[in-house]
Amino acid sequence: MKLRGLLLTLFLLAAGPSGIRSSVHAGQAQEKVSPPPSAVPPSNASKIAFVRNMTYPDAVFDAPKSTNIFVAGAEEPGKEVQLTTDDRSYSPAWSPDGATLAYIHLDERTTADKKRWTTSEVMIMDAGGTNRRHLAGFQFGRPPTLAWSPDGRTLAVGGVFLGPSADGSGIIESSVYLIDVMAHRSPRLLVKRAAAPSWSPDGSRIAYTCTSEIRLGVYQGFLCVVPVAEGTPPRVLVQDGWDPVWSPDGKQIAYIAHVGKSWELVICQSDGSGVHVVAGSEREWPSFAWSPDGTRLAFTEERPLADEEFSVGSVSSQVVPRVFVLNRDGTRMGPYGENLRLSCHSLSWSPGGKYISAICTAGLRDSTTRQPRSEDNLFFLDPENSKSPPRLIAGKGIEAAVFSPR
Repeated sequence: MKLRGLLLTLFLLAAGPSGIRSSVHAGQAQEKVSPPPSAVPPSNASKIAFVRNMTYPDAVFDAPKSTNIFVAGAEEPGKEVQLTTDDRSYSPAWSPDGATLAYIHLDERTTADKKRWTTSEVMIMDAGGTNRRHLAGFQFGRPPTLAWSPDGRTLAVGGVFLGPSADGSGIIESSVYLIDVMAHRSPRLLVKRAAAPSWSPDGSRIAYTCTSEIRLGVYQGFLCVVPVAEGTPPRVLVQDGWDPVWSPDGKQIAYIAHVGKSWELVICQSDGSGVHVVAGSEREWPSFAWSPDGTRLAFTEERPLADEEFSVGSVSSQVVPRVFVLNRDGTRMGPYGENLRLSCHSLSWSPGGKYISAICTAGLRDSTTRQPRSEDNLFFLDPENSKSPPRLIAGKGIEAAVFSPR
């Protein structure tokens, strides 16, 4: 798939002068930048962690983006706390008890011949930004995925670049490792040619995207499942499947299928049967998230949005991702945020299902300059009422957000 090939190229460019070499290590080294001394987490137990682009709206093309991790209380909008200050932290992932955040920190170094070398370090820290600990360092061939096991002891890391295979069958652009968070030993390679791991609720299996290069830079994805126990081979469930996520009850898996030049959001049973297409998308990779009780699925689907500047012809509207919710009985609600004309991505449910977080842009054009908008604000949506006004939580330049499980 061309999009995946482009992402692979971008990550290899950031890998450094020896991009085909894997860098995997474990230890106790601390992150160089200390947390802000005033970083006190919000008092409410339900929190949301998010990543902010610190240089927004300026674009940076010759270096990694400057991103930091923040946290805010679900009931305390505006009281955000900055957890990292290194401008190189992203991909936060909450532990199941909500007490710890795993994340990626880019460690940039310059070699003697003045070439830049970048290693992606897997870190953990307390919810307040303290007690940071280095777990492992990798180079990534695909966007990294961090996934905690249900018992909070193990962290699955997807997208690790390994380089040329020993048997000469090509480059292994992505793989999944397991890190024992409690023990101080090297990560364990779980499966090669793999990305986007998702744990089964009982912690015994991992669903993931298994990849095969069909031509240079173009990959085919399959939905696969592998037992976590060593020595058990993986099994292909679906011939075309990307970014799988288990339902909370373990009975279903939602994933993305690539069909021609478009994408589909699909649900299947945990054994690969009962494939059901939920939504389609021509331009944008759909975003989706299971509700905590597994009875609903929030997702984005492309719909036309009227242009504020042009009112006639083919440019009178644009197709943008809108938020919907699929209920267990097959009915759907949405689009959400209609009053603000929201187009959204990166969905997450709060504990108990009270909110859906979404990163959205309101409208197509700025009301003053009439230029295209690309703001990426963090909003909370009311799952029970698609007409309810969205709550603005954090403004502009937000790139990812995820609710604490508790």
